[in-house]
Amino acid sequence: MLSLFEARIEVFPKPGTRVPEAAAILDALGRLGFEDTLNVSVGRVFVIHLRAADRDRARVMATNMAGKLLANPVLERFGIDVIEFPQTNVPDDAERMA
Repeated sequence: MLSLFEARIEVFPKPGTRVPEAAAILDALGRLGFEDTLNVSVGRVFVIHLRAADRDRARVMATNMAGKLLANPVLERFGIDVIEFPQTNVPDDAERMA
């Protein structure tokens, strides 16, 4: 039986990467009266539910997903957090949902 995990993958630009959207948000915050805002970072968060034998295997799977598809390794860095759902095991033939 495989267990159910949730992988939270956060993808952000590497330090020094110029992101026009972040600059526009910082400018708009200043115009709205939030002049003390010093920096804005814009990224993406992916929440993925997956089956795996254990937490370590789920982390390896999430790392491979991020490295191969979800993040651009030239411009972005990513962090991963994996939690196991306590409600137990999932049948090997559980359906995929989009």
